[in-house]
Amino acid sequence: MFKKISSFWSAILGSEAKCECSKNLKCEKGKTPTYLLIANDLDNPNFQVFEAAVYHLATIAELKTQYRDNVLKILNEYLKKHALSERTAYIEKIIEEKKLAVLKKEI
Repeated sequence: MFKKISSFWSAILGSEAKCECSKNLKCEKGKTPTYLLIANDLDNPNFQVFEAAVYHLATIAELKTQYRDNVLKILNEYLKKHALSERTAYIEKIIEEKKLAVLKKEI
């Protein structure tokens, strides 16, 4: 049974599953951290998919401290790339709610 399942996944993913990670993040063959897969949904045009991705990334950062810096880096890069919009406001709101980072407020 397990041979059938693994052959099914190898047929879908190809003989060598490739993982695309940023230069600073390491990933081994077949062991891509879940947050990197979820981060792909940040650019989804459907706002509900985007919201779910941000929420799950923030939850991973909250629960798994070893991934917190990497997840916050991904979210901060997204904020830098995109102009102020409903999406950036949502990211800032979730980061503040989860108390992942203190947002700098102008005095």
